Amino acid sequence: MRFKTMKLCLAWTLSLLPVALAERHTHIEASESSIKVLFEEVKQDWKLVAFVLPKEENSQALGKEWKTLLKNEKRINLSSLDCSANVTLCKQTFDVHSFPTIRLFEPSSRTSYRRFRGPKTAEAIADFYWRSIRPAVALVNEQNITEFQTGNNVAVVMHFGSAAPLREELRQEFISLANSYYGRSPITGVSFGIAEYADAEGKDKLEIECVNNFEDIRRSIGASEMLKGSTIEMLKRFVDECTAPLIPELTIRNELVFYQTGKSIVRYFVPPSDERKAYVKEMRLLAKKYQEYLHFVTVDAHKYSDGARAMGLTEGVTGLVVQQTSNGAVYPYRRNIPISAASVESFLVDIIQGREKPWNPQEQTGKEAHGHDEL
Repeated sequence: MRFKTMKLCLAWTLSLLPVALAERHTHIEASESSIKVLFEEVKQDWKLVAFVLPKEENSQALGKEWKTLLKNEKRINLSSLDCSANVTLCKQTFDVHSFPTIRLFEPSSRTSYRRFRGPKTAEAIADFYWRSIRPAVALVNEQNITEFQTGNNVAVVMHFGSAAPLREELRQEFISLANSYYGRSPITGVSFGIAEYADAEGKDKLEIECVNNFEDIRRSIGASEMLKGSTIEMLKRFVDECTAPLIPELTIRNELVFYQTGKSIVRYFVPPSDERKAYVKEMRLLAKKYQEYLHFVTVDAHKYSDGARAMGLTEGVTGLVVQQTSNGAVYPYRRNIPISAASVESFLVDIIQGREKPWNPQEQTGKEAHGHDEL
């Protein structure tokens, strides 16, 4: 039995990886002694650890992303811990309650870590790593501000001018806000900077500026707005509004937020793949057009397959459904026309005008909405 367990443990990574990559990766079964070895191995470096159950589909999906991460990010210290034989140890030692879970451990520590909460893709995990090991707030000057604002998904810069010491309280609140965002995933992650130099005319200015390259948004507010009411609440609201993705990923953690707005939700169930990016790109303008009335979101079709089934879709494949939060009515997309911005808008118009009837599960006998392999 132990031999079979070991084979499953190794299969999570080694069967996926060339030998050269496997040599740069530590994969062990969870035990007190193995954990001690794991954290003594590289004491002076950050350690990115995946807690997995190799038999489970979600952990296997992460294994493929781990392979890509190993191939593309040669400077990241990666490890994986198989918790199959000792789930309790993983839960009690590292506060891990679902699998797979990713933690980034600080150098020389097994208790100080940052939680990864983003989509479990190689790109997102790598971005999380590099963002986390940088200072929470960068010092921005005339020479590097353009690179700072264009080289990050989202960049928030507080311009203090050369009179920054006179505004120490505001400075500390800005740093506090930056720390609260520190190490978040790339979809919601923000890079913060402080600029302490006069403008081109030699004048000091007090301004906060946000550049969201991911959503093509650029916003700023001046001193008059900045100093109204609670500064920290104003800063947080400003950053949240600037960084909110137009088409976010819906999860069990954030689902309630969408229901509370009263808007209808356009859910696109999609397996973890590049297809999500293609869908977001295709739907961005449509989502912007209807954002006053609709939430466009994507949903992991593998992780939330039961949700797809409950809304009349086929489990595990791509599919779109519109949900009216006001009355619970759902409208699965059943048309033979491939999903695109034009076909979805036509579908939405038919729902609004009453030509598309809501799904009635009692009338469905073995019929489910068709999945779509691509846009």
